[in-house]
Amino acid sequence: MSFLVFKRSEKKLYLLSKPYRKIHENYVKYTNVIGKWPAHNEVDSSSNGKWPDGTYPYERYNPHLEVDELTCKSTAYGCNGNRMFTVEGRKSMGIHAGRIDGVSDRSGKPYNVKDGLGMMVTMGCIRTTDQAMEIINKKHDTDKITHVIVKK
Repeated sequence: MSFLVFKRSEKKLYLLSKPYRKIHENYVKYTNVIGKWPAHNEVDSSSNGKWPDGTYPYERYNPHLEVDELTCKSTAYGCNGNRMFTVEGRKSMGIHAGRIDGVSDRSGKPYNVKDGLGMMVTMGCIRTTDQAMEIINKKHDTDKITHVIVKK
């Protein structure tokens, strides 16, 4: 089984495969890191806020097939869909890419992109790179993602 860890302070998303070693109650040594990518949880002021710290079970995949491969990078979810997790009291919380090609919806200026990561805000989701989502999706096909850990 695989799982994801979003470390807010590092602005990184990790894909890991079990097992991992719990060294101390507040410290876990992740030994099977499959990938590590830039990520953020910057949210729109009209959203319900950032994703709370905690552990959340995997729910489903939303492929977002409403656009073609030429325009998908400019969409809110990118080219590789949205991995959804169950977050109590919140709706449609996921991890996705997006907003890396094209112009901003509001300003008409090009998107701010850093290390392949679209820097535009989300409605609560964690945004990462299309490369990360492609690898996460492939891994899920052979080793199901069970949960995400969101932490400082």
